[in-house]
Amino acid sequence: MEDLGSCEKEGGVEPQERGTEGAKEVEEHDGRVASRVKESTQTEGAQLTKEELLHIIESQDHALEILKK
Repeated sequence: MEDLGSCEKEGGVEPQERGTEGAKEVEEHDGRVASRVKESTQTEGAQLTKEELLHIIESQDHALEILKK
């Protein structure tokens, strides 16, 4: 198996540095979304509504935008 660090050694692209503030914000946001999903799916026979799924997708898009900054 190839060493994952070899990309750096061979002049590959280094991982983009993320600001701790943005990463922290995304982490907190993901935690809130995950807990909402968990709560809504724990009820017997519960299914996510179209609106809830759309919110989750939009939340992930927002998190990606924060990380790109």
